[in-house]
Amino acid sequence: MKIDPLEIITNLQNIIPTYDPFFSAEERKIVGYEVIGKFVKNHIALDIDAFLMDQQVPEEYRLEAYHHLLKVAIDHYLQDHQTGFLAIRIDPEILLYDDKEYLLQMILEKEKLGINPSQIVLILPEENLKGIEGTIEHCVQYIKTFGIKISIENGESSGVRLERIAPLSPHFIRINLSSLKSLSQSIGMDETLHALSSFARKTGATLMFDKIEMEYQLRIAWKNGGRFLQGPYLSGASPIFDQHPERVEQLKNDLSRFITYEKRKLEALYRLEQTLNQDLQAVLEKGRILSGWDAIIEEASKVLGQRAFRVYICDENGYQVSANLLRSGTGWSKQVEYIHKNWSWRPYFLENVFKMNVLKQGLLSDLYSDIDTGELIRTFSIPINSEYFMFIDLSYSYLYEEENLL
Repeated sequence: MKIDPLEIITNLQNIIPTYDPFFSAEERKIVGYEVIGKFVKNHIALDIDAFLMDQQVPEEYRLEAYHHLLKVAIDHYLQDHQTGFLAIRIDPEILLYDDKEYLLQMILEKEKLGINPSQIVLILPEENLKGIEGTIEHCVQYIKTFGIKISIENGESSGVRLERIAPLSPHFIRINLSSLKSLSQSIGMDETLHALSSFARKTGATLMFDKIEMEYQLRIAWKNGGRFLQGPYLSGASPIFDQHPERVEQLKNDLSRFITYEKRKLEALYRLEQTLNQDLQAVLEKGRILSGWDAIIEEASKVLGQRAFRVYICDENGYQVSANLLRSGTGWSKQVEYIHKNWSWRPYFLENVFKMNVLKQGLLSDLYSDIDTGELIRTFSIPINSEYFMFIDLSYSYLYEEENLL
């Protein structure tokens, strides 16, 4: 139900806070709450996030609503003797508009009553930073001097724009997982997750994951370094600071299962890596007497069988020196047009070549989407000598049939 903005601003007393908990993967308990605004109309609590984020609504109206909402939430927080953090999602345009520091002064006044400004987190949607990057940077840095913490929210489909995030040096980065429902979608989101987790690791920011609706999303959040977790799978917003002991227990059980699964998966991948190293040793030894690179990959194909669908050889700088040997059905065919192509631009290529030379053995890659087929695959690469390396693409069908390889 759409609410008239004028109705909201003339009935501020009808705005009430509800509290969506943050679960800690580290401490296995609730460590804070996000304030979610509701407007009570005809005894029904209606969400007002659309109103608060609507830049067509005058800033003065929205500022009044934010002020009222946060003030009531902080009062509840103090009355309930809470000790965690209190977060609120806010349009950064409001922070720029509030040049008289209406919100900031209210927070600082509440400090006298027992809440430290460092317990307040302002969540800024990254897409709302567009066009105000320079001015919002100064505003955010000023607010941070009082101890207030900043979280940047990466939207469901906004991609990653680190050039907007980096200058603000946020304490937290929140990632929306609502569009992530399957393994194939997770591969598509891998770049976003990798970019944000790498940025967080380098800058010391903490990762929050939001809109967790199923166990699969929780596992993705945990596996990608999520420290604080939110979403309907864990709990919904409540008008009280609910500790949700049953949900905390569920989280503990889920995380224990994830740990067990990941350990089994690591063991399975290690066994596969060792098996391929052993199986290919005879090929590498025979390669010394074989004439030409194509003869080596043909010999390897006999050993690999249905496990692989593509085999080729590159030098240490990424130049392909053999044809592609491509499996089609029960046979193999050559793709000579790939000779002399360079693959050094691919992520981790040179790093893996270096590792293979140091370790003197083959390496198994992470799961990724193949450029040509679009299928999820892994690549096993193994040194022929210190200058040349064989690359073996393992088929999705093989990985799927074997336990714990996907």
